[in-house]
Amino acid sequence: MGAGPIVMEFLVACGVVAYLLHQYSNWRKSPWYVTLTVFFAWLLSICLVFVVPIDVSSTYYEHCLHMNNNVTQPPPASPHVPAFGACVEPWSFVPRSVLVGLWKFVYWSLQLLTWLVIPIMTSYVSAGDFTVWRRLRSSLRENLIFYVTVGIIFGALFAYIAIKNKLDINGLNGIAIAAANTWGLFLLVGLMGYGLIEIPRSLWYRSDAGVRMRFLAFKASKVRGELEEAEDDEAVLMGEVGAVSKRVRPRSAMRPFVDVILEKALRATEGQDPAEFAAARAAGAPATAVAGGASAEELAAPATLAMLTDLHRRLITSATALHRLRSQWEMTCTRYFELEDRAE
Repeated sequence: MGAGPIVMEFLVACGVVAYLLHQYSNWRKSPWYVTLTVFFAWLLSICLVFVVPIDVSSTYYEHCLHMNNNVTQPPPASPHVPAFGACVEPWSFVPRSVLVGLWKFVYWSLQLLTWLVIPIMTSYVSAGDFTVWRRLRSSLRENLIFYVTVGIIFGALFAYIAIKNKLDINGLNGIAIAAANTWGLFLLVGLMGYGLIEIPRSLWYRSDAGVRMRFLAFKASKVRGELEEAEDDEAVLMGEVGAVSKRVRPRSAMRPFVDVILEKALRATEGQDPAEFAAARAAGAPATAVAGGASAEELAAPATLAMLTDLHRRLITSATALHRLRSQWEMTCTRYFELEDRAE
């Protein structure tokens, strides 16, 4: 069969991932590199589901050939039991060389995405710097702190094990493989244990409209509280943006950076001036709701690149949190009203 089944399952996986991205992501507004990375990561994960049955059937067929001295039989035209000692080649048969290369590619690609590309890209997107190089440098520095810390801990642990047991490089390699397998089995048991209990329980609760409505009412109150708190934080942040925008003169070297911040602030407030938005929010909110943010001394201080970078980062974080909470609020209310209409 060659690589035909692999190509077919690759096309099916691409269709599934494209549907999921269209259904659950805002790919029109997301950066192209984020969409591309998510597409590739989901594609590799879904390909695993299709490749495992192909690998099992191909391995079983090759084992049959080995046990029966390479006696083959073409696939039967009608269902029947094949001749004794003959091996029927499955339609999904893929040569071992193709499967080994595919598994290596999928494995190392997922490792690269999990431990390098996605963490760095996540920090890059939320960074407040204004140039590509500075944002990349900030994301690398943030992830480097984590990896150096983890590397020191595990390096010391491996060194202790190697010295205590007088292990060579092959022994350390075996310990590394065992540790990786242990971590994988731990995650597998934990996630499967949670899923085997939570999924049937959630399906059971979904069958009772009253229980479901009480749960959604509780969730709605929780999300609404978090949403109001996030909106108050946004008002404080918009006040800082408005103050900085008024303080930085048009001919200042910091003005281009302020314009970038102001553009995102206007997008978040739907075109309303950030200072007016903050004042309107403060007028209708308790005094404690708009407390916090930068102090009067900080707002009166000259604008620096570090200060604008921090303000930009907080604005990006606030916009992301608000978008998430508003989506959760709308989805929760929609589900509750649907159940209420069914109950009536």
